[in-house]
Amino acid sequence: MKKSEMEKIYNYFKTKNVVRKDVLEDFIEDNFPERKKKYINFYLFDLKTSEYAYVLNKNMIKISKRIPFKAKIDETVKELNKSVISIIEDVGYCIWQKTDIQNLMRHQFFENTTYLSVEKSYLENVFLGLKLNNFNIGLASNHMYTELNSNPIIIENLINKAPLNRTRKSKSMGNNKNYNNNEKIPSPKIEKLLIDFFVDKKGIYGIDSGELEEIFRNSLTLYQINIQTLFSYANKRSCKEKLIEYLTNTIRFDYITGDFIND
Repeated sequence: MKKSEMEKIYNYFKTKNVVRKDVLEDFIEDNFPERKKKYINFYLFDLKTSEYAYVLNKNMIKISKRIPFKAKIDETVKELNKSVISIIEDVGYCIWQKTDIQNLMRHQFFENTTYLSVEKSYLENVFLGLKLNNFNIGLASNHMYTELNSNPIIIENLINKAPLNRTRKSKSMGNNKNYNNNEKIPSPKIEKLLIDFFVDKKGIYGIDSGELEEIFRNSLTLYQINIQTLFSYANKRSCKEKLIEYLTNTIRFDYITGDFIND
């Protein structure tokens, strides 16, 4: 969509905060005759990436300047990704670092940690392969990471259908001429991280209850969060009801409107 079109949508609906998807479709069709309802998902994508609005759930659109969450890619992540690809093919995984959430936390940490989530049936093979490649890595399942040197890599199980920004399906590097070293590396969506932090009982992420509240509040203030995706993953992790109670009573967040509750 054109910037002028997106600004018109934002300015018209911003006082309403949320708008039904069908109402937005009608508005687009009435005000921009060349736009067709059948392309609504493309228009929503433009609104999201341009930070004018985003999908709150399948029926509601949040009119907001909140930004998408993006995991950072540094040389550590790139090297780890190359090695993972050389070990497994067409397997779901994702990589992120604790520095990705530093802006959400109250306290600063002095050492970074890289997290690698891999499909359960491939986890052991990936772990052993990376150990052979001299990565400073430990398994989350048995607290092996506690004995690692500074800036460790922790490998954990990737829950089936977890919210990821990309699921890689490319072949291994080697002599593959189609391999692109700069190709986007699969990373978790913010909805995945929030639920993983919420259910963490082993202290894998080093986040206590006070820091958890800070992360939730800052994430819900800053980032575009799809509540339907959040609840779907919470359901897979058997914590949806507890999450709803936590959002409503502790965080004081109205998940229907996507705004904090004014007491």
